[in-house]
Order: sequence, then structure tokens, then C-alpha cells
Amino acid sequence: MAKKYPYYPYHNIETFPQMLDLINQKYADATILTQYAADGTPSEKKGREFAEEVTALAAALADLRMAGKHIALLAEGGIRWVISVFAITCTGGVEVTAGDDCATRRIPAPAHVASITARTKNPRPRGEQAARRRVVMG
Repeated sequence: MAKKYPYYPYHNIETFPQMLDLINQKYADATILTQYAADGTPSEKKGREFAEEVTALAAALADLRMAGKHIALLAEGGIRWVISVFAITCTGGVEVTAGDDCATRRIPAPAHVASITARTKNPRPRGEQAARRRVVMG
């Protein structure tokens, strides 16, 4: 008797945006990511929140004409890092991880400085608010 493959149901996902749609549909209210602080306090991210944040960040990157580019990401691993990688990949870009030693070295003048976080929550940040929410992109 011939075996039937696959053994388990699967979704034919070909792109990151398709995977994001599946996460939003199937796991909207489920906790999909958990990060623990040094004191053991968990920080959770639901599927719907994750999809919304990735979509907002991807849209901000596209608005800044950063879609499809190599983007250096200097960040600690965690939920924000995962969201950033998904957003960069959804735009067709490539995330370039900057090593831990970058924090101790002087980083050369960035090719582009953008207030990504502010754009995802407030389309037109002004003054001090914009200055506090800068992300260095290169």
C-alpha cells in the first residue's frame, strides 16, 4: 500500500506576507511569541498583534523607500527583533545582523536615519518625539 504524503495537513506558503496572513487568521488570539525579562517576567505577543506590528513596520519601510534593500539591524534578540526581521523580509529586503561587537565600536555615519517606530504609530512625528524614536538604517 502506498503512503500518502504529507502525513499532516499543511498550508502552501510561498511568501512571507502569505505566512503573516496565515498567522493572523489561524493564530490571531494565540500567544505566538514569549520573551522573558531578566527577572523572569514574561512578555507575550498574540498572533494578531504580531501581524499588525509587522505590517505597520513593513509599510513604514516602504514609505521610506527602504523596501527591497539591505538593512542593518543592531538589536538584541527578542520579540522586536523578530518583528523587524519579518517586516524587512516582507518588503523583499535583506536583514543584515550587526554583531554584538558593534555596540563597542564607533558605527560610521549611517546611509539613512529614519524614525521607523514613530511612523508606525504616528504618521508625522514632530520635534522631540521624532528625535527619541530614531532607528539607524544602513
